[in-house]
Amino acid sequence: MTPAVFSLASIVFTIGALLGLSRWYASRGPVDDPRPAWLPQLAFVTLAAFLVFVPTVPAALRQLLEDPDATPNPAVGVAATALANLLVIGLAIVFARRRFAGRADELALGRPSGLSLLFGAAAMLLALPAFYGASFLNAQLIEAIGLDQHQALVRSLIDDEEFFSRPWVILSIVLVVPCCEEILFRGVVQRALRVAASPAVAILGSSFLFAAVHDPQSMLPVFVIGIVLGLIVERTGSIWPATVGHALFNALNLLRIAEID
Repeated sequence: MTPAVFSLASIVFTIGALLGLSRWYASRGPVDDPRPAWLPQLAFVTLAAFLVFVPTVPAALRQLLEDPDATPNPAVGVAATALANLLVIGLAIVFARRRFAGRADELALGRPSGLSLLFGAAAMLLALPAFYGASFLNAQLIEAIGLDQHQALVRSLIDDEEFFSRPWVILSIVLVVPCCEEILFRGVVQRALRVAASPAVAILGSSFLFAAVHDPQSMLPVFVIGIVLGLIVERTGSIWPATVGHALFNALNLLRIAEID
């Protein structure tokens, strides 16, 4: 079996496994999932804030904290990105509450069940074959274009021998960023699309935007993971199971980077 065929087979396996798991979870009972009409307005404001803060906050902090003549410190970049994400989510929640009197359940922030959290973790584990299959296909495309196979962040983590000795940076990658990205892309953007579109359109649309804010070296696999995270939120009506899956995914990738290092 060639690598390309193996990659496609991995994706097909994941689709079948996720559909089976999703149908089983749906059989446990309906999900109360309110989607107020003001979500598209919130999505527009939040995405605008994301496009402003995520590039500018890390750049400003690096200019403030780093020596311009020294090698960029990836720990500063990770912390600055986490801070930028927190600013965006904080703005979104404040805007939703003050402008629309939004409730936690309307933003998919309600308390999840234990079963839904297990569903999120299981779905992410089942998605790993598709992720690695998509990663291989993406690598072939990146090689054809002539770009470095590693993302800028991943390359800096591999080169930084002290990175994994900073627990607060690890927590940013495993907890802070996944939580913020799930609130934005699944809790706001995907649910805003669901106000006027089908579940498939909402999941694909939010996954496309999720992939678009990442480096070209990871766009296709991130798009695949975005679809899985979108499915989790659609089935559970909560971003927290998707956050568990996203955190698990980031933790596994950090372990893989540590092995490369």
